[in-house]
Amino acid sequence: MSNKVKYKKMQSGNTFIEEIDKFIKEGKYIMGVCNGFQILVQLGLLPNLKNDFEPETALVQNNSNKYEDRWVYCKVNPKVKTPFLKGIDLLPVPVRHGEGKLVIKDDVTRKQILDNNLIALSYAGKNGNVTDEYPKNPNGSEFSAAGLTDRTGQVFGLMPHPEAFLSFYNHPSWTKLKREGKEIKRDNTGQAIFDNIVIHIEKK
Repeated sequence: MSNKVKYKKMQSGNTFIEEIDKFIKEGKYIMGVCNGFQILVQLGLLPNLKNDFEPETALVQNNSNKYEDRWVYCKVNPKVKTPFLKGIDLLPVPVRHGEGKLVIKDDVTRKQILDNNLIALSYAGKNGNVTDEYPKNPNGSEFSAAGLTDRTGQVFGLMPHPEAFLSFYNHPSWTKLKREGKEIKRDNTGQAIFDNIVIHIEKK
């Protein structure tokens, strides 16, 4: 799929990747969830350290060797640049994937990813502590990474599904939480990611 996207000729005469490059240089934003994240990685859009759209990471089969479909916690990197995650600290979200394990090309790339704070969010326990322990980390990703950004913060990809938690009533324990008076507010759901980018674009 990524190769189809990358080399598809558009009506403009440009390849699709050239159109995407232009789109990013115009200051616009791209987000990919799950399969969308996989495509962004294979396109070389994430992390795109060399600005040459060559893959530097990959998403491979989970360590569990099975499809994982359940809820996890994701801790946001407080130093990440992307406006998608502004004001978010710890986010409960579902994962639904068989190939979500992030692997990184080499030590040089690992260092650059860390030095530039490109790991946007990481798998964690409900206390917010990042962990590589299964099942809190559902796939065995390096650095427990659940998502990445590029250096501009305009391109953001993640394996968990924020679009599947747009309401308190999407939470698997909503009835129990409601009885306990612990209703989850909008800005503590996946909706916050979408609200953030809309607000950011409106302000620009």
